[in-house]
Amino acid sequence: MFLLGPLMAACSGDSEDSAPTTVVADQRGPELPLGEVAVAIAGVEDDLGGEQRYTEINVGQGLVNVFVALDDGTELAYVYRDGALEPPEAPTPQPEGAVLFGLDGVDVSAVEGFDDLLLAELPGAAVVGMSLSGAAAGGVQWTATVLGSKGSVFDVLLSPTGEILGALPR
Repeated sequence: MFLLGPLMAACSGDSEDSAPTTVVADQRGPELPLGEVAVAIAGVEDDLGGEQRYTEINVGQGLVNVFVALDDGTELAYVYRDGALEPPEAPTPQPEGAVLFGLDGVDVSAVEGFDDLLLAELPGAAVVGMSLSGAAAGGVQWTATVLGSKGSVFDVLLSPTGEILGALPR
């Protein structure tokens, strides 16, 4: 497994030449509803009558957003929160350059363990967001937005099964 320790040191701002960095104490907010991703997707697919293509699925504090790609270049934005799927508003244009993807062969319930995996690799960090998107080279990848223990913010890229692929500073 790819360890993020060297990346954290590079992102944290701590070096012999830099000023000391204040450690952010107990930065965890409400937990992300990662266990609700599969439920939200099932609700959307039930509402629309089967498997869909997506522009993005993301998880924020207390909710799951599911963006369904429509054939005319627009998308429907569903919000799942408090145990219920809210009806979408009118379709909006898909983001420019969006890579559409399906979930064939993707175990969306695997995301439930990603926060534990990341926090084991990054003690003291907080996962503040998660998104699933299509990769330009094909397939899908998860991106976890992480607040490091010293205040740095970075994205950790994960495979659909939770293998850490790398990290990028924000």
